[in-house]
Amino acid sequence: MKRVLVVALSMLGVLLLLQPAMADVTMQVINSPTGDILGGVYTSPYTIDVTDSSGKTTTTSALALACDDFTTDIYFGYTWTANLYTLGEVTNSGPQKFTTGSADVYVPDSTDDSSTLLGTYSAYEEYYAAAVLADDLLYGSLGQRLAEDYSFAIWQIFDQFAYLGYGGNGLGPTDRGAVAAAMTGALAQAVTNSPLPYTLDIYTPCGGPSGCGTPGQNSTMGPNVSQEFLGISVPEGSALPFLPFDMLALFGGVFLVRRRILAS
Repeated sequence: MKRVLVVALSMLGVLLLLQPAMADVTMQVINSPTGDILGGVYTSPYTIDVTDSSGKTTTTSALALACDDFTTDIYFGYTWTANLYTLGEVTNSGPQKFTTGSADVYVPDSTDDSSTLLGTYSAYEEYYAAAVLADDLLYGSLGQRLAEDYSFAIWQIFDQFAYLGYGGNGLGPTDRGAVAAAMTGALAQAVTNSPLPYTLDIYTPCGGPSGCGTPGQNSTMGPNVSQEFLGISVPEGSALPFLPFDMLALFGGVFLVRRRILAS
């Protein structure tokens, strides 16, 4: 019976501790963003070729992804490697790109070019809010201009000065107000930590000797080899329907072991 107990606990432990495997992928910007230009930059979504070579075969998919990194520059045709993580793997120390831990988040003021402290959040809460915004951006019915504001809202979470735009093309009062509203709502939802009905895919760039593969087409190593991208995929609870079958398999295995012990 001790054998039966050991086998049962071991099998149950495997079921409970099973985590999605980290996969190395190759990414390439294959098209101009389907979004428009706001603040002097292309806004999300971006069309990215994602090639997964971690298995026996190589599969490539063209995905619409949202960018969360305002400061790193890439260009059409640029290729880099990345690790794929989910929201559940985000901590204050990584492995995702933005690892500032508890960080101050600022919202742009709609009346001038200044910003106001919204609050201090953990890395998990920041990425949670980015997931909420990315889901609306990629699969919602926002309309073009509001989608561009949501793109900046994601950037603003991780960059205090994103609203100032690029090359002196700062956001106008209307866009700053929309960005602030989107950020405020998403971060308020993040604090509640309610289960999300989807999975956040975080494509964290890497490269060079300390990375997960070959560097991109420049001399930068590590996570700054490229921007980080976010995708939305299957519901996190999609594995739940299989739990009864897993438990049946568990007790079936225990039953067979028990019969074998009795037979001996």
